[in-house]
Amino acid sequence: MAKISDFKFIYKFKNSTTLFCEFADDESELLRKINKRYSKTSEFTFDDIEIIEKSMLF
Repeated sequence: MAKISDFKFIYKFKNSTTLFCEFADDESELLRKINKRYSKTSEFTFDDIEIIEKSMLF
């Protein structure tokens, strides 16, 4: 059975207006998932993204 994440994050890249949604246990896991999905040559850092909303899942 898949583990349910603790939080839903709404975020955007600082050079973009497009919003993205990702489920993760914390900000570190969020960044790992972003890098796994979008990073091709270099890794993103918290300087590259802006977290718009962090909601706890029930």
